[in-house]
Amino acid sequence: MLTFEYDERLPTLRRLIRLANRAQWSVEDVDWSVPLPDRGKPYERVLSWHGLWRNDYIQTLPPKKTEALARQMVAMEFSQVLHGEQAALMLAGQLTTSVQDLDARIFAATQAKDEARHVEAVRDLVKRLGPIYPIGKVLQENLHDLLTCNLWPKQVLGLQLFLEARALLSFRQHLLFVNDPVFTDVVTRIERDEAHH
Repeated sequence: MLTFEYDERLPTLRRLIRLANRAQWSVEDVDWSVPLPDRGKPYERVLSWHGLWRNDYIQTLPPKKTEALARQMVAMEFSQVLHGEQAALMLAGQLTTSVQDLDARIFAATQAKDEARHVEAVRDLVKRLGPIYPIGKVLQENLHDLLTCNLWPKQVLGLQLFLEARALLSFRQHLLFVNDPVFTDVVTRIERDEAHH
């Protein structure tokens, strides 16, 4: 339903909208031509973080295989982030028609654009590392519940406190253990966007 109240009633939202507009970036801004690092082990520390480095089988693998395994683990984990980003895109889009305040609608549309860019960037990042893995059952059930919920406050909470927080945690953790400039660039850009959601 259209609203005909055009007064700016939520100055905090207006400030966030302006901040988001100034911080816009494009997936093309990322230098995807930088190859995966072939020296060192830019992803191997992920295995230690997961406690897998103590596994006897993994310790017997040649370095190239352990690095490939670590990249696949990141691809699997970021595939789940990708599925969550797509759900965040859909939820933000739904919110543009669910909330009544015009500034809240504009903010939801701004977030939808950010989430669309995140879907693109995370998809390209995962494809750089390996295949896109299927969504986990529990995550799929949670996302389905959020997307089919008729209560927009519950959707907002699910979007901000479940999806966004989950993604931010994954980004922060992986930045500590991955030494790949493209990975770092993409994750840092997405984190900046999430800061104003």
